[in-house]
Amino acid sequence: MNELISTIVWVLGGAGWFVSNVITYKLGKRAKIDDVKIQKVYEYAEGLAVALQKDHHDREYLVEWYKDSFGHLPTVDAAVAEFESLQTLYQSARMIMGELPQHRQEIADLKRKSAIYLDKELLDLIAKYVETTNFKYITDGGVGFLNT
Repeated sequence: MNELISTIVWVLGGAGWFVSNVITYKLGKRAKIDDVKIQKVYEYAEGLAVALQKDHHDREYLVEWYKDSFGHLPTVDAAVAEFESLQTLYQSARMIMGELPQHRQEIADLKRKSAIYLDKELLDLIAKYVETTNFKYITDGGVGFLNT
């Protein structure tokens, strides 16, 4: 009888050790998956923050630059004529304007890649920002009839 009890204790001890190891393995694996997910969220959030800040800063700079450079002119057409006539003077502003589509593409790429990691609410806000800063110029060809 003592041998039977010792065998049962030994088997139960071994089974307990096995169950303990399985649980530890599962918890460790879950923690590792969570760590990877947290790292991805951090990377994408940081990338989007940098891209959005760069885009926003450049747009604010261009608004201030326009006010400083052309705010004294009576019409937008006069500002455009002035801008076009002085190609080299406004080269830095032209470069920044040329980079804006690249910012938009970078934001779109990061948004697409991060879709499974970031909250839908945050991604919707980013989409709204991109939509808000997307300007279209459409004309019907007539003088004085502009649709934007």
